[in-house]
Amino acid sequence: MRKPLTRKVEGQLPLATMDPKAWEKLPLLRGFFLDATYADDGAERQPGCIILRADSQRWSVTLKDPTSCQQLYLGAPTLSDLWKLVEAALGDEQSPWTIDKWAADRAPRQRPKRG
Repeated sequence: MRKPLTRKVEGQLPLATMDPKAWEKLPLLRGFFLDATYADDGAERQPGCIILRADSQRWSVTLKDPTSCQQLYLGAPTLSDLWKLVEAALGDEQSPWTIDKWAADRAPRQRPKRG
């Protein structure tokens, strides 16, 4: 299957403008999914993804940032609490992001500059 081209609109993927009400209470998660650049330095980034699980006693989520090859695991007793926790963690620079070894092992390597 041929990969479709992603067209950026004002630095964001067009999906963001299709359903703005869905993201009203989760603006940082919206940015994690849809922003095409990092807010602090403007560097390009691939949109993030999440893995959502319903465990036997709690909800859990793993957020994955493919550009930096980092991930963050969170869990909460209710889905509502989990979304609040996700939003808080995305806004906290002290959140315990870890290296996503699987992604890092598969990331393209940059060649050292010769000169």
